[in-house]
Amino acid sequence: MTKLPVVALAEELDELLQTMFWVDAESKQKVERLTKPLSLALSIAVEALEQHDQLMNESEGVYGLHLNGNGADWDWLKNEWLDKHEEALSSIASLLPPTNP
Repeated sequence: MTKLPVVALAEELDELLQTMFWVDAESKQKVERLTKPLSLALSIAVEALEQHDQLMNESEGVYGLHLNGNGADWDWLKNEWLDKHEEALSSIASLLPPTNP
């Protein structure tokens, strides 16, 4: 299983915390309490968005949404219902360390 980029980010934060010798123990614990839940939340969000992308790539849309039997294709859904999907992906990506090509 490949390591999610968010996990790599959490590991980088942890390494940074280990090297911050000038930070007192209480401050370090406070930073850890803040970053660990954030890292977990980002990991879950990335997985959910990846699953959503996979669903969109393997289907044509959603049927039954309009309660009339007509389908709603993903292009329409992205504009009408899922307008924050791409914004969420790019926002999360901006937090992640760059990947090596």
